[in-house]
Amino acid sequence: MKQHTFWLPTGNSGAVFAHWFDVDTHRAPPVVLCHPIGPEYMHCHTTLRQLALQLQAAGQAALVFDLPGYGNSSGQLTEPGILGDWEQALIAVTGWVHRTCDLAPALLAMRASCLLTPAVISRCQLAGLVWWYPHTRGQTFVRDLNLIDRQLHSEALDDAPCLTGGGYPMHRDTAAQLEQRSLTVEPDYPLNTLVIHTPEHKRIAALAGLEAAGGQIERISSTALSGMARQAEASVVPQPDIEHLIAWLGSQPRTANAQQLEKPAPKESWQSAGFTETSLRAGAVFGILTRPLRSASTAPWVLIPNTGAGHHAGPNRLHVDLARQLAAQGIASVRLDLAHLGDSPQQAQALSNEAYNLTGRDDLATMARAVIDLGAPAVTLLGVCAGAYNAFQAALAHPDVPVAGLTLINVQTLYWQEGDDSRMPSGAQSALTSAQYAQSSSNPKAWLRLLTSPQKWVNVGRYLVSRVGAVALSARNRLTRQRSPLERDLSRLTERGLVVRFVFSPDEPGLAALQEAGGHTLAQLTRIGQVSWDQVEQADHTFTTGVSRQRLIDHLCQQLALVDHSSSTLSTTGLRAESQAS
Repeated sequence: MKQHTFWLPTGNSGAVFAHWFDVDTHRAPPVVLCHPIGPEYMHCHTTLRQLALQLQAAGQAALVFDLPGYGNSSGQLTEPGILGDWEQALIAVTGWVHRTCDLAPALLAMRASCLLTPAVISRCQLAGLVWWYPHTRGQTFVRDLNLIDRQLHSEALDDAPCLTGGGYPMHRDTAAQLEQRSLTVEPDYPLNTLVIHTPEHKRIAALAGLEAAGGQIERISSTALSGMARQAEASVVPQPDIEHLIAWLGSQPRTANAQQLEKPAPKESWQSAGFTETSLRAGAVFGILTRPLRSASTAPWVLIPNTGAGHHAGPNRLHVDLARQLAAQGIASVRLDLAHLGDSPQQAQALSNEAYNLTGRDDLATMARAVIDLGAPAVTLLGVCAGAYNAFQAALAHPDVPVAGLTLINVQTLYWQEGDDSRMPSGAQSALTSAQYAQSSSNPKAWLRLLTSPQKWVNVGRYLVSRVGAVALSARNRLTRQRSPLERDLSRLTERGLVVRFVFSPDEPGLAALQEAGGHTLAQLTRIGQVSWDQVEQADHTFTTGVSRQRLIDHLCQQLALVDHSSSTLSTTGLRAESQAS
């Protein structure tokens, strides 16, 4: 089975990043798969990739791509004209698939991206159409984005140009345009259509136009959306839905389309004004290499593994924006997918969503050796949450890799062992529980709930026993001068000359747990500058708001630009240098 990655030009100097799952013989029409708009982009990525792999295994080619402003494509979601760019991109990739295969493709759109399909239907003849849990009214979709922002306490100010969009910002002009959209199509040819929808979605007005054009309409009610649309670590691939899709798409007739659609030439790399990007494979590990046009030759390259189980673009596209802004400073980077995550070359039904395991450290070291072979003088390992765990463990387990430093962001735990939950290890769960009880201790309603719920007494009792044990162990270690695993490991790393930098959002539960486990050694290393601490103000765990995300990126760019020259704690606007450990 052949898989290719490339960028397709879409006009106006833009380009979309695409994965082409090719086949030797087309037994059915090729399929264009369009991801959801908004935060569901990341949540549904594993499902879309799983569908593409299973289509390919069944003999049907598929193209998965990033709309402008998403993933590795060009553009920013904050641009007011992005809606037109999305439609133009969808038309361009549909044309490319048609010309490449000499067959009219089927088009599958998920959730709010279904609102983009009328533009394609009016321009291209399709072999089939799938709406997968469609938003049929833009007004409903924008309302849902605002609800997400309220739940996350991340609402944008009324005079701000963009909605926060659950971390995927949207210009208010784009939101206003979407609010005027409804899913209305009137093709001038019979277009067979499959709709997979939730049980409560009983009436879909857009089907009237498709029926009038003579197409065969099939509807399937499914309850899988709630599992599929969870955050990446908990997302459930809806296999029954996928089986319906493969059967339906495979039954559509192959049609040689006579329309003369433009076929943009794919590019193995994409060059912007200040950098080039190329896909990179090292064994079973996939990455995107971002290289500045003018490189700082002595600067270590930055390796950025997955945050949690999300793919290499990072939460709210953090890894992409960081890589491209690092390139503006002459620093190369690779944002990567560990072997079991994201776009790494797994076989069908072999994907997983484990945020923590014992193999990620080796995957990260594999990519580190690959970039050393490409000319990197050394590497800095930078990770968020589970990515920080993998970065820390890779530096420990592979001392032969020239690691210049570690940047560990919103660490919940640095240790995982067989038997631990792959999404929430025991160390992370303990830190989270401690933080929750600390926050509840000053809340009268929490005390009332405790007094009226005997089951909560048991939970609190278990917690207190575990805390007493932890405090006793820490005290015994101090008295006997025994060091904790974290103290020993920090000493090993810093003795090799590594600088370890921690960055936290406010109220992160991992901070107190880390300081307790680090003990006297952590305090001493902080005093002499081999460990530094900073805090990003007004930020949550994944830097949902654009302001907090940019604040973090600015700080990291400043830190990493000075990595060869200073190991002292840095502080930038919107950050606070921490000294609690000392």
